[in-house]
Amino acid sequence: MLSKNKVLIVWRNEEQAVQIGDRLKKEGFEADLAGSYAEALLLLSKVDHGGVVFTEHYPPRINSYKLLSYIKEHHLEIPVIVMVAFEEEDVGAFFKKGAFDVIRKSREVSFLAKVPYAVKKAIEEQRLREEKRDADRRLVREKTISEALIQSVVNGVIFINGKGVIEKINVTLESLLGKEIVQLGKNICELPEDTLIRTVFLKPFEKEACWEIKQCAREECPMFGRRDCLCWFMESACIICSGITDPADRLNFLLKCDVYKKAQEKYYTEPVELEHNGKLLHIYRRNVMDEKGALIGEILDVVDMTPEKDFREQLRMLSITDPLTGLHNRRYITQRVTEEFHESKRYGRDLSLMIIDIDDFKKINDTYGHPAGDEVLRQLATVLERERRKSDVVGRYGGEEFVVIMPHTKKQEAAVMAERLRKKIKTHEFSAGPEKSSLTISIGVSSLTENIYDVDDLLKIADKALYQAKGEGKNKVVVL
Repeated sequence: MLSKNKVLIVWRNEEQAVQIGDRLKKEGFEADLAGSYAEALLLLSKVDHGGVVFTEHYPPRINSYKLLSYIKEHHLEIPVIVMVAFEEEDVGAFFKKGAFDVIRKSREVSFLAKVPYAVKKAIEEQRLREEKRDADRRLVREKTISEALIQSVVNGVIFINGKGVIEKINVTLESLLGKEIVQLGKNICELPEDTLIRTVFLKPFEKEACWEIKQCAREECPMFGRRDCLCWFMESACIICSGITDPADRLNFLLKCDVYKKAQEKYYTEPVELEHNGKLLHIYRRNVMDEKGALIGEILDVVDMTPEKDFREQLRMLSITDPLTGLHNRRYITQRVTEEFHESKRYGRDLSLMIIDIDDFKKINDTYGHPAGDEVLRQLATVLERERRKSDVVGRYGGEEFVVIMPHTKKQEAAVMAERLRKKIKTHEFSAGPEKSSLTISIGVSSLTENIYDVDDLLKIADKALYQAKGEGKNKVVVL
């Protein structure tokens, strides 16, 4: 592996190789020289290399295809930059083989001037990939640890005895809910209605229970008219339960009611989910029976699901974010424009969108390399995000195309915004290659009308407008 600051130069002309090495040394890099494919393999196999390989393609002595295949087969995470001659046409073949970048010898810009910039971009890209891998590994590790802690560490526990009195709690419960939430010695039914524990404990009976459904209309039902208490937990039983002294028998009696049984089964098989003090809590409940099968109380298990919630949110953000620019990706933009389309149709709201394309973007990649093109995309994304209104949604639609969704925006307003954005980009300085440069964009704008019945039509009209702007000389806004 190459060290992170080292460049392996594979070049047939030793004098040129030394010149390239001297140029890189001025930029703070170390350089190893190899005059052939065989020498390069020897260095890669024996020397601690992990930086960048810069090679010309001059088969059979220096075969870049074979070098790329060797690096791929041996799982070496080394970016390879290939220099090709003026007449070399099929640069795509090098990318297919795994090249990080391909530099074509140019008469306008000396290839020596391109090398340090390309190497720096390769190392920066490698660093970002390593950071992402490290972040992914940390995320998986944290999830594994969180799951292990949930399984191995005692959850928050509260025990409510057969009379409905809070009898025991543990330290974890106090840390999750706070000491003031749980009051030892208090009867559940005597707590204020908005108390968290009372809400959870009585939820099967105060939500979807008999007095809400009232299918049986039996006023003597042990629950009807007495929603503030659970008679089988009280010393004095109701009319139906009179004579039934065992709490377990009272519960079994109530389970004969289909309405109550349905509610009770739901809340004993599924956790109650609550937000409390910024935490997501899952609360499970289970009956505690004595050796004779009599009900002596109930346990509530309180599990902090916040790490799992945060992990799911991180995964969700990864799924809707473009990794290069940090903007929303095509998947999210497609989903969001569909939602805005139907909302606008339903409530008669205005809706416009623009599709933006960088003019002559291929020249940037061909002149300065793909890392420079990526940097331009990132800089443009920053400008688009900064210039958008709070209600607008910006995303990368693919390649050098971007989409801006503009809810509550009429066609005339969208045209003004698009023109302002076009002028802003034209005067902005972008860093492409070793120098500052400018670029232009073409924009197609479409707006919702009564004659548009499908979201795809709205996108197609904007795309058609963009195509027309390109055809009319670029650096233009077309509104259809």
